[in-house]
Amino acid sequence: MGLTQVSTDGVKNDAITKTKIPANQIEASELADNAVDTAAIVNQAVNASKIADGTITNSKLAGGTITNASIATTTITRGKMASNSVGSTEIMDEAVTLAKLEHGTSSNNGKFLRANNGADPTFETVSLPDADRIIEGNSYAEILDTGSNGIFRFLPEGNEVFRVDTDGNVGIGTSSPAKKLHVFNSGVSTIRLETGDSRGQAFDIHSTNGSTNNSGTLSIRNEAGQELLNLADGGGTTNQRIDMMVNGSRKFRFDNDGLKFGSDTAAANALDDYEEGTWSPTANGFTSSGVYHANYTKIGRTVHITLWIQTDVGSSGSPFYIGGLPYTVRGGSNCYQYACGRLGSNSFANSANDIVFEFTPNNTIIFPKVADGGMNWGMASGTHVMVTGTYITDT
Repeated sequence: MGLTQVSTDGVKNDAITKTKIPANQIEASELADNAVDTAAIVNQAVNASKIADGTITNSKLAGGTITNASIATTTITRGKMASNSVGSTEIMDEAVTLAKLEHGTSSNNGKFLRANNGADPTFETVSLPDADRIIEGNSYAEILDTGSNGIFRFLPEGNEVFRVDTDGNVGIGTSSPAKKLHVFNSGVSTIRLETGDSRGQAFDIHSTNGSTNNSGTLSIRNEAGQELLNLADGGGTTNQRIDMMVNGSRKFRFDNDGLKFGSDTAAANALDDYEEGTWSPTANGFTSSGVYHANYTKIGRTVHITLWIQTDVGSSGSPFYIGGLPYTVRGGSNCYQYACGRLGSNSFANSANDIVFEFTPNNTIIFPKVADGGMNWGMASGTHVMVTGTYITDT
């Protein structure tokens, strides 16, 4: 049977506690308006089990009645309050905390409370981007960490194009970079370095290792680790070099001495010069009516010459010779070098025969020789003198 005789004057302060009232016994009709105020209720006395669903209405609560200390944790549920029953005047500032509200079950962890446009709020699954992503449209940057392998990557339109792995290796076009910078492209033109600087310095690699055994400021190798090309700065200009390798074996080296072959490191064996051009022959002991050509090619210390010169008609009996070689002939005891040649036809019996020309050591002249002797102008009067040969120079 419901209560009909209890009014605010008939109840001693703190007389009604949660042990005095059975669950669901006080209904809205048993309480006069403003009968229950803060002084009449023991702190935490009113909890969810003591209030029938829909019992608390706006007219039953005096202004400022509900304080934080008067509400048991998780007491306030939507089933205990009639629609629009509690207004701002009935609740003291900061009275309702998160602990006083029903949180639902553990299945609501990670969910948010959604307002339903006038209907009861509901717990909804959080539909937000991952906390370790920055997303714009279909593109995002992402940080992944499995506990032992952290990864940072970029995915424009969902396709990975850039990655930094836990070892600090950077991959462009590959998800498994093997080096500090690993670039992969299934097509051509994987890398372009371009500069607008008038000096054209688009590529600059600097080594801070000044030791003479520095294997390379820039090293190109195959998958087996074999060196193919090394651009090395071993400390100082005398140790700068370029090595070209085949199957791990050096075939060429360019250094301060010149070009060296194989494993040879001797400066004396370096090929350090190549040039070609013309030279100006001079007539000695005869006169010349013209030079058809006088060319040379120099590779290292080897000089190859060709000559075609026309002699005037003459009869001097002194040996004649030709000067003006492009480089001085190497000297040395019993060091003789020869070229082959030919004279054009005239009255001399040997004029149509092959002859040799002897390079004079430590000089730039060449003597025609026939029958182990020199030739005079009369023996080559008004004819062609043709020479081709090779000699060694010291420069």
